[in-house]
Amino acid sequence: MAGIHAIAKETNIIGIFDKCICTEYSLRPDENGGMNDIGTCYNLTDIQKCEIKKGWMGSVKCNIAMKNGTYFKLLLPKLGGLGGDMPNHTQYRDAIIARLGGGSI
Repeated sequence: MAGIHAIAKETNIIGIFDKCICTEYSLRPDENGGMNDIGTCYNLTDIQKCEIKKGWMGSVKCNIAMKNGTYFKLLLPKLGGLGGDMPNHTQYRDAIIARLGGGSI
């Protein structure tokens, strides 16, 4: 599971995974020592349109329209974490962009 910090308009937390986008996403421990997903998830196969553009200062903008009318505007920064110290940020960002159908940017 790859994850990076992204800025999403009107959504505080968003997770992009192999098969879905989840809003207000978080992992919570369950009673068996595993993790439960909390949030609303949308299958990546339900993406109607994904527009990916280069943004300011090396960022990448993703505008995603889902088949059900839900719309996401993401800003994926060039560097991750305070001072760019998030490990594997660029690798994960590129994998997410490729998974959303944008190839590499």
